[in-house]
Amino acid sequence: MRDYDVRLVTWAKATRRISLGAPGPAWSQFLHEIESLVDGEGFGVQLSGPAGSEAMTDRVGEVVSRGYSLRSHGRSDPVELVTRPSGVLYIVSPFGTADDIASWISHVPARHFRQYLLALDAFEEEFGRLASACAGESWHLDSFVPPGARAEFVVEFIGSREIDLVQVVNARLGADLVPTLRSAYPSVRVVADVDGKSESGRVWLAYLTSRYGNVVDAFFAWQRNDIARLEAALVPPTRIVHLGTDHEDRDKAAAALHEELYGRLIAELAG
Repeated sequence: MRDYDVRLVTWAKATRRISLGAPGPAWSQFLHEIESLVDGEGFGVQLSGPAGSEAMTDRVGEVVSRGYSLRSHGRSDPVELVTRPSGVLYIVSPFGTADDIASWISHVPARHFRQYLLALDAFEEEFGRLASACAGESWHLDSFVPPGARAEFVVEFIGSREIDLVQVVNARLGADLVPTLRSAYPSVRVVADVDGKSESGRVWLAYLTSRYGNVVDAFFAWQRNDIARLEAALVPPTRIVHLGTDHEDRDKAAAALHEELYGRLIAELAG
């Protein structure tokens, strides 16, 4: 028998209610039910229990990363989530080689997050590869937005698409906008990928950490040496995720790590 209830409500077809302190098997069953949903199905979620704990963030994040968003920010009991994927914006600038295309993006399912991509400093062929990797909207800013208007475009885009998290990949404009985003959208999380395998990658890492290391919410590092570089720049280890390069399917593994942290960072807004 399930240890959570089903209740009809006005803002969703149904609601599942479960305690944040539910035993592991019950919680796994609950997540399996979410993962088994097909298009057109869905239910709201209410999570009750102690707020502000690490376990709360983990469990709320697991629900968020499976296609949910917080009904409201701030502490509440129960925590309510609705069947609308949280919004993620990728701001990407390729370095100029095929290896620099963030191909892991293609492994983030559309049902898990609403996805949008803005490409900067990208050739048409590079943009084509990026657009094919993103499950949602893709925009090639070089082709229609003058350089002086791009910052305003990005800020307005974030508001119009109700973005919850911004992922920056090699894009200087994305990094330079972090202080503005902190002011305009205090609840929007910002994360960045770094890869010091190439000289351009090391320059990007140095630029990012020297200017914005204390305001980016998390860093995804591909190389082990990059972890040392981030820590030397006084980035706390708790804000560093090692993606690794030796996994059998590195893109799929990297996508899973990105999704997991996206969920946790958004879940922190509930407590």
